[in-house]
Amino acid sequence: MQEIIRRYESYFDDCRPLEYKGLTIYPFLTKDIRICNMACHCLLADPVDFEDITLMPLERLELILTIIDRMMRGQLPEQEEKRAQYYTLVQSFQLLMRSAFRDFEYDFKDPQNENRKIVLQLMEKQSQQYTVLGKAEFEELADLILYHNGIDVAYKKYPPAMRRELEKKLKAMQRQSAKEAPTIEKMIDSAFLFLKSYDAVMNLPLRKFYHLISNIQKREEYTILMSGMYITKNVSHWMSGGYEYDPYQKLVTTADLENQFQNL
Repeated sequence: MQEIIRRYESYFDDCRPLEYKGLTIYPFLTKDIRICNMACHCLLADPVDFEDITLMPLERLELILTIIDRMMRGQLPEQEEKRAQYYTLVQSFQLLMRSAFRDFEYDFKDPQNENRKIVLQLMEKQSQQYTVLGKAEFEELADLILYHNGIDVAYKKYPPAMRRELEKKLKAMQRQSAKEAPTIEKMIDSAFLFLKSYDAVMNLPLRKFYHLISNIQKREEYTILMSGMYITKNVSHWMSGGYEYDPYQKLVTTADLENQFQNL
């Protein structure tokens, strides 16, 4: 994953549309934040959450195509909650295609090899030129889309079972603290105080919007720490470092991670 991210670093600097194997993938803007959250759901969905042993080993593209195939055949789960998971995943994928891949039509066939089953074909509407992605390419592309839109992909280094336990711990810690995650409206209003223009805020690439919020928070924290109100040592300047942030990093040791991999 890190290799593909490094190769596309310059695209993340200014958030221009990604160019990947002949495809143009557009970033989401702040005004699209709710659309982005829904569209990227299909790239973040954990197969284990479906509680179906046949789905658990599937990678992203195979999971999406399997769910679509089952829905077309009318093979839906009996439980309403599980059926809702199917519909949500498919709606998310359709939304992703309409927004990030707006210049393309999609299909699930390889014109050069009809026997390939797990593929995504994307055909440019004007030129009619197409690109066919297999499972490996779709995995790469999914990571690029998430990273391009400010959605952290560091979680992938943790085994799924460990990730779910860490997520429970993280939510428990957040409930115990006095801090509540800001709402979308609160983040937009905070960015307005800095940019002085709602139009400028709403048209920021989503990745840059999240970075702006992060910088505002870090600057405020730095200002408070340097004001003399607290006794502090080795305070890093708010502009130091990059934007990489692993929400689980403080909850796990290297030994924990090694043990989890040994138990796979």
